[in-house]
Formats: sequence, C-alpha cells, structure tokens
Amino acid sequence: MELVDIVKPNGQRLHSMSKQQAHAEGLLHPCVIGVVRGADGSRVVVRQNTHKQDAGQYVNPVGGHVQAGENLEDALKREVLEEIGWTTFEFDLIGNIIYDREVLGHRENHLFHVYNIRSAEPFVINDESVEVRKLTAPEYTALLHDEPHLFGPPHHFVEHALPEFFA
Repeated sequence: MELVDIVKPNGQRLHSMSKQQAHAEGLLHPCVIGVVRGADGSRVVVRQNTHKQDAGQYVNPVGGHVQAGENLEDALKREVLEEIGWTTFEFDLIGNIIYDREVLGHRENHLFHVYNIRSAEPFVINDESVEVRKLTAPEYTALLHDEPHLFGPPHHFVEHALPEFFA
C-alpha cells in the first residue's frame, strides 16, 4: 500500500493516507513532474503504455507520486531513475501547480512540482511507456497544434499553466 502525504495548496503537510484513499476522497497530495527541454528548445516526450491512464498519448517523461515523508528532491530522483533510467542529472524547479481531474472513476487532486531535468545519459524507459521521442522546437509546436489529441491532458495542463517556461 503506497502512502502519500495530504497537503494544503502551499504544500504544508496535514497527514498521510493511502494513495487509493486520497484519490477516492479527492484530497490534495504531491507529485513530481520531470520535463526534458533542451537548451535548443527541443522537447522529449514518452508515449504511455496501454495499461496507463493516458494510454497511447504523449506525456512528460517523468511523473509520479511523492511518498509519505519523502522530500521532493528524493522523490524526483527516484521517479527519474524508475521512469527513464537516469542516475545523474541536473534539475531546476519550474513551478508548483494544482491539477485536479476526474479520471478512471477517481479524483486525482495533485500538487504538481514541475522540474526541468537534463542529462547526457540515454533514456531507458520502463513498462509504463512504449516510445520515447525527441522533437525539435518546431516539430513539437506543430505536433501539439496540429494533433493535440496525441498528448495527454496532464501534458496540456502543465504546458498551459506554466507558459513563461514553455514560450
């Protein structure tokens, strides 16, 4: 049973409970999101596997729950290793945003801590993803504009909630 901290919108911890219960009750809990954006404006996205909630759609390469009592940096390092196999990387906090949605019969009320992550290491994706794709800035912009259905709702949300980073 995975435990998460229930938090206030400012991130202050209130108490802990199971992730399943937090989703059932729609309570706010933290997640880390890792965006890979090169200095040249390129973007890396992964396509979700069929057993994931955004199946077949592109999402940011890293995203996951912060475990109860875990600090954000440790959660980011754990998720980066699990999802793309990087052991050494640099990161900067882009912003903190609340993402509240109904999906697959439960309410995900997440406090997203969004990071830009960079490394020279190759991607090694896990079973959550079926494809990793690096897009130039023009390719990314065109695909997002011309075929927005290829991107999962959380990807669109992060993109729109933090426009100063993605401009």
